[in-house]
Amino acid sequence: MPPLSPSFNGYNLVTAVKSVFRKYARFSGRAVLSEFWYWMLFCFLLGSILGWKPSFIFGGNSGGVLGILLFIPTLAVIFRRLHDTGKSGWYSCLLLLPGIGFLIILILCLADSQKGTNQYGPSEKYPDHPFSGAGKAFSKK
Repeated sequence: MPPLSPSFNGYNLVTAVKSVFRKYARFSGRAVLSEFWYWMLFCFLLGSILGWKPSFIFGGNSGGVLGILLFIPTLAVIFRRLHDTGKSGWYSCLLLLPGIGFLIILILCLADSQKGTNQYGPSEKYPDHPFSGAGKAFSKK
């Protein structure tokens, strides 16, 4: 069960999905790589499962209902992931470019987390990085 195994920062499929739903429409802050990709895996799996038997669950087009339910948290986690790499969440407007926009966003979201605190908040992946400000209260003056 690799998707359920823990990764860095304690995220696995379940914790990442819970985290994204907890931050349902939060477009500020940062999202580490594992949170983003486990969310994408969840969306893919859910879409695949519901795509098989849509009439049993929603009585019609489950893709439309699923898309509406997952649109805001997916856009929010894309914003936070871009923030984590040091980029503006507005890069997600590239999704409006047919075909290539989605690929560009995926490539941008593959970048490593920016070390330390950036304009979007502290790094979850690198909390002890010298530039993050973590541990300043305990440092010698």
